[in-house]
Amino acid sequence: MKNYHKTSAFTLIEVMVAASILSITIFGVYKLIWENTKLISNKEQYSFTNTLFPSLQECIEHIGFDNFVSDETYHFNFWVDNEQCLRDSSTVTPITLDNIGYYLSWSTVKTTDKIDWTLEVSSDLVRPIQKEYTQLR
Repeated sequence: MKNYHKTSAFTLIEVMVAASILSITIFGVYKLIWENTKLISNKEQYSFTNTLFPSLQECIEHIGFDNFVSDETYHFNFWVDNEQCLRDSSTVTPITLDNIGYYLSWSTVKTTDKIDWTLEVSSDLVRPIQKEYTQLR
């Protein structure tokens, strides 16, 4: 008389299918976490870039209305000590904050009573951001 024992176990194919499904799921979750981290980092850089616009406007007001000509592109520089507001129409010098170089520039359209400014802040990490600003005489 033969004694047959019925054992329940997974076959090799079932184990391979389960491992494949598990690895695809884990890599999908890691990809979602990586994309989310990248979005948060980009948002922080974009937000920080936007905070530089008030400095541009303050520098424009400090330099004064009569020191600008129409249809000219200027570049913004804080000088070496990051306290002096300078403008230059030829040299592009990055402003380094948190080890990131930011380029600040503006272009003008001047009439007798106002200047319409297009302000721009860019860096290697974010695409250029532009804002419009009007300075009255």
